[in-house]
Amino acid sequence: MYAGGFYGGLGMNRFVGTGYGEDNANGFVQQAELSSRQAFQSIESVVQAVVSVAAMLESTFQAVYSSFRAVISVADHMSRLRSYLTRIVSALAVLRTLRWLVSKLLVILRLRQPPSQDEQLWSESSSNVATNTTDVLGSSHTNWPVILFFIITVGGPWLIWKFLSSLVSEGSIASLSVKQL
Repeated sequence: MYAGGFYGGLGMNRFVGTGYGEDNANGFVQQAELSSRQAFQSIESVVQAVVSVAAMLESTFQAVYSSFRAVISVADHMSRLRSYLTRIVSALAVLRTLRWLVSKLLVILRLRQPPSQDEQLWSESSSNVATNTTDVLGSSHTNWPVILFFIITVGGPWLIWKFLSSLVSEGSIASLSVKQL
């Protein structure tokens, strides 16, 4: 019934060519492909440019994030170093105090003679100078590493933001002038 009757001998596939007008259909398809190829190539190049800009922005973000983490890591190491140095200085102060107590105990037990007046004055003056360095050098104390850290962590992203916002505003002005033409 399907072989030659109602469907014209084509079976269930009505879209198989019969030989009539096939060259015209292929010519039309080829002509349509050739005429639209430039449009699709320009769209493809725009998409590739957007992908490239996105990759560049992602790379920039990763670089800024890595730099920020490095600065934070340096600050963390500096705080650890400060705590270690504080522990060392306090241990030295404890040792100095113990040495003083032992020498006083030896003098009290008369196992040692008390130091002469000159030696005692020199030791007291040197200990006063060593403990009161702010009076000798001045009392102005600045935390320039902390200030530098905040300038880098706040100032760097702020400068990048200002630069990018100026580029965006220039880009919007350029796009407005192109649209007016």
